[in-house]
Amino acid sequence: MASLRVLYVDEESALEPVRRYLEEETEAAEFDVQTVTRPEHALPALEEVDCLLCGAPLPDSKRGEGDAPTLAFLERVRERDSSVPTVVFAGEEAGVTVTAAFEAGVTDYVRKPETEPRRTAVGNDRQRTDQDVGVNSASSTTGSDSRPTAATNTVEALPATSQQYELLAHRLVAGVQPHGERDSSQPTAEAAIDHVADAVFITDIDGTIEYANAAFERITGYDVDDAVGKNPRILKSGEQDQTYYERLWDAILDGEVWEEEVVNERQSGERYYAHQTISPIVNDGAVEKFVAVQRDVTDRQRLEAEIERSAETLSQLHDSAFGLDQPIESKLERLLETVTESLDLPIGYVTRIDDGTQEVIAAVGEHETIETGATDPLERTYCRRTIDADEPVVVTDAEADPEWGADAAFDRFGLSCYIGARVLVDDEVFGTVCFADSEPRQPHVGRVQQSTVKALAQWVGRELERRRYEQDLELQSAAMEASMDGIAILDGDEYVYMNQAHADVFGYDVDDLIGTTWHQLYDTEEIERFEHEVFPQLVDDGEWRGETVAQKCDGGSVQQEVTLSLLDGDKLICTTRDISERKARERELELARTQLRQVIDLVPDLIFAKNRDGEYVLANETVATVYGRPVDEIVGRTDAEVLPSEADVASLSADDEAVGESMEATHVSDVELTAADGSTRVLETTKIPFEVAGTGEIAVLWYSRDITEVKTQRDRLDLLNQVVRHDVRNDLQVVHGRAQLLADRLEREGLSDVAVHVSEVLEAAEEAIELTKTARDLTETMLERTDGPEQIPLEPLLSSEADSVSSRYGDARIDLERPVPDVTVIADEMLESVVENLLVNAIVHNDSSRPRVAVSAAVDDDREWVELRIADDGPGIPDDRKEDVFGKDEKGLESPGTGLGLYLVRTLIDQYGGEVWIEDRDRRVQGEDAAPEGSLVVVRLRIAADG
Repeated sequence: MASLRVLYVDEESALEPVRRYLEEETEAAEFDVQTVTRPEHALPALEEVDCLLCGAPLPDSKRGEGDAPTLAFLERVRERDSSVPTVVFAGEEAGVTVTAAFEAGVTDYVRKPETEPRRTAVGNDRQRTDQDVGVNSASSTTGSDSRPTAATNTVEALPATSQQYELLAHRLVAGVQPHGERDSSQPTAEAAIDHVADAVFITDIDGTIEYANAAFERITGYDVDDAVGKNPRILKSGEQDQTYYERLWDAILDGEVWEEEVVNERQSGERYYAHQTISPIVNDGAVEKFVAVQRDVTDRQRLEAEIERSAETLSQLHDSAFGLDQPIESKLERLLETVTESLDLPIGYVTRIDDGTQEVIAAVGEHETIETGATDPLERTYCRRTIDADEPVVVTDAEADPEWGADAAFDRFGLSCYIGARVLVDDEVFGTVCFADSEPRQPHVGRVQQSTVKALAQWVGRELERRRYEQDLELQSAAMEASMDGIAILDGDEYVYMNQAHADVFGYDVDDLIGTTWHQLYDTEEIERFEHEVFPQLVDDGEWRGETVAQKCDGGSVQQEVTLSLLDGDKLICTTRDISERKARERELELARTQLRQVIDLVPDLIFAKNRDGEYVLANETVATVYGRPVDEIVGRTDAEVLPSEADVASLSADDEAVGESMEATHVSDVELTAADGSTRVLETTKIPFEVAGTGEIAVLWYSRDITEVKTQRDRLDLLNQVVRHDVRNDLQVVHGRAQLLADRLEREGLSDVAVHVSEVLEAAEEAIELTKTARDLTETMLERTDGPEQIPLEPLLSSEADSVSSRYGDARIDLERPVPDVTVIADEMLESVVENLLVNAIVHNDSSRPRVAVSAAVDDDREWVELRIADDGPGIPDDRKEDVFGKDEKGLESPGTGLGLYLVRTLIDQYGGEVWIEDRDRRVQGEDAAPEGSLVVVRLRIAADG
C-alpha cells in the first residue's frame, strides 16, 4: 500500500473530518495528513509533502471576491514548486471554476459532499455555469493532447460523505502517480467507480451506453452486460415529454452540465426518483462522450412527500384546533379522519385507560371491535405497550413479527399494521391515539408519519387539558354563582366581579356595584379600620379573616364575616357572609345560658360535672358553698385539687369511669363528703353520663342531695323500729309458748271445747310474729333501701323459698315446675320477701285442709321478660277485688291479717320496673257462672342484659 504525505489547507471545520477519514478509514493508501488554516503557512511545507489538497473557498475569503484568492494562492504554489500535485476540494460556494482551476495548474478537481440535498424539479432550467461542468482535462496536467479517459475525466456528483471522501482518496493517489507508472496493487479508477453507490454510465455522442458500474445494475435492475449497447431511453418512464429531452440534448451537446431530478423506470416496471447529472467529456473543445451519474432519491422523495403531507395534515389539525364550538367527541372524529387519510390507514381511534381497562372514546373506520364506547381489558390491547413508550409504537406486519404474532392484542383485534402514541393530560397518562389496518403496511411507517401521530397525541392531550380546565372553570363559576356566600373580585378598590349573593348582602343588584369602590358600603370608622389594620395584615399574610359591619342600601347595617385573599397583581377576592341572624341567635343563646346558670345556682342541691380526666366542667353555687371556694376556682380543676382529703377524692371519683363507659345513669345512696366547715355531709347522688356539646367529650353529671339530717332521723326511726319489733316479737313468743303449753294440757285433759279458743290464740300469735317480720321488710323497703337494682339468679331463689316455706307449713304442698329458666332478673335481695309473701299468702288464705301451691316460670320470645306464676287451690278472689288486694290496708278474703304482705310485693315489684297482677287459676269461659277454682298471681320481671 502506497504511503502519501498530504498537506491540507482549508477552513478549520472541514479539516478534521477529512483528516480522520484519510488516516483512519480509507484503504486507498496510507495517508499522513498535515492541516493548516492559513494559505501562507502552507507554502513553506510544500517541500515536505507528496501532495497539496486545497479547499475552496479558502479560509478568510470574502463573499463577492469570486475565485481571486484561490487562484492567487494556486499561482504562488506553482511559482514555488510546480512539481507538487495539487487537488482542489471545492465546496458549494467555491468561487473557482473547473476551467480556471486547471488553467492555474491543478492536477484534479473534486467536489465536497453537499451539506443539503438540492431539489430540482423535472424540466428545470439547466445550470449552464462553468463551475458546474465536472470535467478535468488531462492536457492540463500532462501537456499531452491525448484524449481524456473515463478514469481521469469524470463529473463529480457523489452521494454520501464517506463515498465522496473515498473518491477524494483515490484522486489523491492518482494525482501523485504519473500515467504508466501506476502501482498495479492500487485499484483502477474504473474499479473505484464500481464501488461508488450511485449509478454511473458513459455513453458515446449518440447516447449508446459504453460503460455502466455495478450500482447501475442495483438501481435500475438492468444487467450491465445487457445495458451496454443500449440507449438510456430504456429507463424512460413517460413522465418527461419530448420537449424535455430536446432541451437536455441541446444543453449537453453545447458542453453544458445537465442536472435535475427525473422519474425513471426500473426493469421491473417500478418507478423511482433519480437525481441525475449528465456531463459532456470535452477534448480540444469537442464533446466526445457523456458521463451520467444517477442517485436514487426515491426514499428522499417519499420523505419529502411525507413531510409535505404531514405539513398539510398538521395545518388541518391546526385549523380544527380552533373549532372551539365543537364538542370534543366531534372534534376528535374529525381529527382522526384527517390523519387516517394522511397516513393511508383506514382505522383511527382514541382511547382512555383507566383502572386496567381500555375504553374507545372516539373512532373512525370500520372494525367490529373498535367503536366508540367499546371496552377491553388493557392486557389484551396494543395500547398496553403504547402507554409505556415515549415514542410512538409501530407495528408494520404483526403476523410476521415474532414479538406480536402470538400477542393477545393481535389475537383480539387482528390488526397487522398499528401505530400509536400515548396521550398525556397534566403529565399523567390519559390514553392513546392509534391508527391501524388489518393488512400489513409496506413500506415501513416513516419517522414523519410517526411524528404526525405523536403531534396529534400531544394536541389531543392539550385539548383534553383545556377542556378539563374549562370544565373546572365552569364548575367554579357555577359554584361561585350558586354559593350562598357573597364572592367578589376587586381590582384595587374597584369591584370587577361579584355574584348575586354578595350584592344581596348589601341589598343591591350586581350591576349597581360593578365598577364602584368598596368604600360606599362601609362607614368612616370601618374604612379607617380596613386601611390601618386589615390591609397591612393582608399584605403581610396574603389573607385576612374577621368580622365587619357594612351599610345596606336602605340605610341599615349588616354584620359580616369577611375573608380577603390576595391575587396576582393588585387584585383580591372578598368572601362575605351575613351573620346578623347568627349574632342575634348567639345573643339569645347567651341570655338563655345566663338564665339557665341562674336557675342552676338557685338549686339547693349540689350540681356538678366532670370530664374523663376528672376535671370539673360545671359547678353551681351550692357546690361552691360546700367546697368553700368560688366556682371559677373549681371549674378546670380535679378532686385532688379542691377536696380536703384522699378519702373524699376516692368517694367522689368512685365509679365515674364505669358510668362514662356504660353511658347508663347510676344511683348512689350514701356518699360521704367533708365540707369546708369540717362537717361530714351525706349525699344521695345520681350520676348521669352525657356528651359535652361542641366537644364530643364524655362527662358525668352529679346531682347530689344533702340527706345528712334525713339520714340521722331515719337512723333514729330505724333504731326505734328495731327496738319495738324486738320487744313485741319477744312478748309474742312468750304468749305463743305459754298458749302452746296450755293447748297441749287441755288436749290431754279432754277439754277440747276450751282448746279451740287456745288454738285461735296460737294462730293470732303466729300471725303477729309474721307481721313483725313483714313490717321489718316494709321498713327496709320504705326507709332504708336506696341502692340500685341488682342481677338476681331466678332458679336458686325460687328453690330456696319453696323449700323454706314448705318446712314451715307442713300441711301445705308446694310444687315447683322444673327446669326453672336459667336467667337473672333485675331486682335485689328483697325479691326473696316477694316470693315468700306470695307463697305464704297462698297457704294461709286457703280454706283447704291441705293447701296446694304450684310455682312455674316462663321466658317470652324476645327474652326480655320472665313471668313467675304462683297458683293456689283456695277460694279465689272476685274480679272486683283483684286490684284492691295489693292496697296497703287490704286483707285477703275473710282474713284476720293486716294486708301488708301483698302491699310489700307491689311496692318492691314497682321498684324493679316489673308488674304484678292476679288471674283466676282456670280462666272462665265467657258466660260461665261457675266460681273459679283458686287464684293465680303473676309477677313479671325484666331479664338482665347479660342474663
